[in-house]
Amino acid sequence: MFFKFLVLPVLVLVGVAFFLLQSRDNPGVEGAGKVVNGRTMVIKAQRVRLHGIDAPDLRQTCTVGGKSYPCGKEAAAFLARLVGPSRLHCEQMDRSNDGHMLAICSLRGEIINRKLVESGWAVASGPDSDDYVPLEEAARKAKKGLWQGEFELPWEWRAKKR
Repeated sequence: MFFKFLVLPVLVLVGVAFFLLQSRDNPGVEGAGKVVNGRTMVIKAQRVRLHGIDAPDLRQTCTVGGKSYPCGKEAAAFLARLVGPSRLHCEQMDRSNDGHMLAICSLRGEIINRKLVESGWAVASGPDSDDYVPLEEAARKAKKGLWQGEFELPWEWRAKKR
């Protein structure tokens, strides 16, 4: 008899715990990414900024051999080619001041954040993380991407434009 009275409350508690676990905020997002700029994508209506890196704003220009080129658009195009229509997995690391998810995103086991810095189309952003500094130094030495010429650091460029 005592057992019958115990079963129902235990089942209710298990059901409530299951519901709470299923309904909590997901710390990441998966899906195809629509590129906004060289460091930001929209995945399932969620704005995702790549953690630990920074890339030129779409309006930012850089110079190579004294000639200006749209390096912000080039960085975004590189990211778009990199991710294509594929399914990304993004793990949330933090939230930005403006509410965007800051994430490490991977595609087929490769970390996108890392690929952008390795290619020279993004820089390691010290305030967020210094994980990619050695990759940035290697890209700079090899004159890849942005490092093939001269450019203003993205956060400095944005600060001047505000």
